[in-house]
Amino acid sequence: MDSKKEQGLLAKPAAKPINSPLESLYGIGPLRLRDSSLKTVQAYINRVNLKHNVEILKKKCAAPVKFCAVVKADAYGHNARLLVPVLAGGYADYFAVSNIEEAERIYPFAKGKPILVFAPLYEGIAPDLLQLAQARGFHCTICSPAGLRYVNDYMETTGRSLPVQMKVDTGMGRVGCLAEEFEDLYHAIREKKWFQITGVYSHFANADDQDLSKARQQAAVFSELVTRLGLSQWPILKHISSTAATMQLPEAHYDMIRCGIGMYGYTTGAYGHSCGLKPVMKVEAPLIQIKKLAAGQSCGYGGTYIAPNDMLIGLIPFGYADGLFRSLSNRISLKIGGYEAPVVGRISMDLTMIDLSNVPHPTEGMMVTVIDDQPGSCCDIYHMAEQIGTTPYEILISIGSRVKRVIVN
Repeated sequence: MDSKKEQGLLAKPAAKPINSPLESLYGIGPLRLRDSSLKTVQAYINRVNLKHNVEILKKKCAAPVKFCAVVKADAYGHNARLLVPVLAGGYADYFAVSNIEEAERIYPFAKGKPILVFAPLYEGIAPDLLQLAQARGFHCTICSPAGLRYVNDYMETTGRSLPVQMKVDTGMGRVGCLAEEFEDLYHAIREKKWFQITGVYSHFANADDQDLSKARQQAAVFSELVTRLGLSQWPILKHISSTAATMQLPEAHYDMIRCGIGMYGYTTGAYGHSCGLKPVMKVEAPLIQIKKLAAGQSCGYGGTYIAPNDMLIGLIPFGYADGLFRSLSNRISLKIGGYEAPVVGRISMDLTMIDLSNVPHPTEGMMVTVIDDQPGSCCDIYHMAEQIGTTPYEILISIGSRVKRVIVN
């Protein structure tokens, strides 16, 4: 073939010019909107605050304790694909997720750092997931003899090894083999040539309590197992500490701490909110309509709010489908231009109404802070969680996919 013709065939086609505003909204393929288009509500993810929080948590530990960044549930609603590259750049030694599918989603961004999968391998798990875990080298959890037998039988057909970590239930009553079953399972795994044990771990049930006696009992069970089996002499990770235990139980740091909620700027339980952590996320939505509400007139489904006098209300395109719980209706305020604007009427799927009486000169297009990153704000996550009897975890992971995450700083 003529070299010039060959070069012409292999050359990349010139970029097609954008001829209309509509074309700029679309990516490759029909009706596939670009990620940045048409999303008027934004969650700002603060990279500086994220790094700050990790540094605070790491300073609670003596070297060479490793830091495992827990990024399950799409990094607690923050967008794992945005955060994992930041954390992989010298802040996290390990990552942890809930399942193999989540591990695969962050794999391209983890820069070769190990990824621990919390959900245990079990009898009947799909072989394609095991194949994926083998190919990627995910550190999978084993805590039952049935799961061990099933996975081992599969691996004998492939002839490929898999790194695994064992989880022991030291008192939480959830995932993990019982302490009295641990030794037999440990030796059974070691006898299988296809498995490489890289860690042994557990999880606290009460590490955020003021009374730490139950947590210390769990730590004692874990330490006894480590000592009895001589695991301290083996180059495998021993870990049990979450954010709460990192803050309150320095004797339980072992080889690695696993931090989730604290990394995102929040705490739970007795150790309080004064440890210097900074919220990583702030959510804003535009004011899309301003309208008059006459005295005595109701607004929203069910007429749960009656205007006490003539007033202005504003609408924002953010409802319970986006993470603003319906049970917060008529109970909290949002912020606009530095002023508090109470939520009035029932929060609906896509819309929330706010009272603009205290806002001077409101105009359509002004941004309303729905979730604030300033502690003590009328719309910070602690206040929202307290109003409906839940935790910051639930608020964070409920922020919907229609909210575009944007990393800042």
